[in-house]
Amino acid sequence: MCAHVFSLQKLTRYNCVIVVSFSTVAEETRGLVSGMARVKKALSCVTKTAPHDRFLEYMQVFHDRASVTAQELDSALQQAQSSFAQQAARFGEDEKQMSPEQLFTLINNFTMSLLVCSAHLTGNCSISLMADLCASSVWIVS
Repeated sequence: MCAHVFSLQKLTRYNCVIVVSFSTVAEETRGLVSGMARVKKALSCVTKTAPHDRFLEYMQVFHDRASVTAQELDSALQQAQSSFAQQAARFGEDEKQMSPEQLFTLINNFTMSLLVCSAHLTGNCSISLMADLCASSVWIVS
């Protein structure tokens, strides 16, 4: 029983991967990085006309920190895309034909089905009910 419950608890953590749209995160990250480039350009133009403006000093510090964070986010996104490509290949899928949400939904549903079957075979109805409830809480993001 403990092995099944542990597996169910572990699987609930993966549900958050399923509900996040990777393409939306990628699009928003690209927008953030390009927005920071526009802010940098605007700051350089405004600094020439008002070199001692205190707001500009604070904005420059903010921009410098935010730019580093945006670049780190972009790098993490690139790394996640690479990792997803490797995982998709491991499961025999083409990362260009399947989104991360679809792949992890497929893996999650398959694993939950195995747990439900195992619970039915061992006669452990409480685990079966938990697995059925967990499986019904899976969302697919298109």
